[in-house]
Formats: sequence, structure tokens, C-alpha cells
Amino acid sequence: MERLEQLELVNFDVKTGFDKAIGLCTNIKKLMIIPTYISQSATTNNMVLSGVLQLHESLSHFVWGVTLELLRVTELFVDQCEDSNKNEKKPGGNGDCIPVLKPVPDISNGRSIQAASNPPQVEILPLPNLQKLLLNSLPTTRVKILKIPFHATWRQTLSDTV
Repeated sequence: MERLEQLELVNFDVKTGFDKAIGLCTNIKKLMIIPTYISQSATTNNMVLSGVLQLHESLSHFVWGVTLELLRVTELFVDQCEDSNKNEKKPGGNGDCIPVLKPVPDISNGRSIQAASNPPQVEILPLPNLQKLLLNSLPTTRVKILKIPFHATWRQTLSDTV
């Protein structure tokens, strides 16, 4: 796949090893990822982030589609955590957060990507923080986080968003 420079992965299930596999696609310049988020959304987000960060040298455009349904479910989770633990406020509040398996992959400031914690723990990452992390880790890449209802994901293309 030496000639593959643009890849659009829409409505797909992220499986174990995705981060390593996408990281090997070092010729990709433009990438759009919209996972299905059927299950294990924190693991999915960790693998997407980890894999994309491995492309920091080649990637010029990156679009990450986050479904409104995932944002709603995450907001409900945060609300339940706040209800069960009144003293501790969770981040967010506006519903624009995603779950990411800890530690959150980050290569800014020379950090290396670490393996997920054991036992698994989840961090609730507000989308503005995700955007900032991506921009810092991918300084030469145009990054867009697309919030979209699941039913409209199939209509998305890179040419629509870049």
C-alpha cells in the first residue's frame, strides 16, 4: 500500500491491533475516521488516537468523526458519576466529551505512547482538550473533529470536510 495517500474509514469497528496497523500506513496524508462506537468506545478512542499519532510525520489532514450518540451516552455516564459522588465534579457539563482508555495517548513534548493501564481505567476527555492534544501532537496537520449523528455518517467524505 505504498501509494495509499488518502483513507476514509466510515462506520467501521475498531478491533485490537488497529493502532499498530494504521501506524504502519506511513504514506497516508489525508485520513478520516468515523468509528461505529458499538461497544468499547474508550478502547476505540484510545486506539484511534494512538494510531493517528503514529502518523505525525506524514499526515496533512485528519478528520475524526464523533457521533452525537456517543457524546450523549458519555454525558449520561458523567452525570451518573456526579450523582453517585456529589463532592467530585467531572469534566465537561456541555456533553462534548469522549471516553478514552488511560493513559491518553500523547506525543507532544516528546512523550511516547504508553500501553493502556491495567486494570483498565477511563478518562473523560472534553473535545476541546482532544483538539488541543491533536494540534500539539500533530503540528503540521489540519485537524477537524466532526460531531455528527450516526445516521448521517455514511454521507461524510474528506472532500466535504477538508
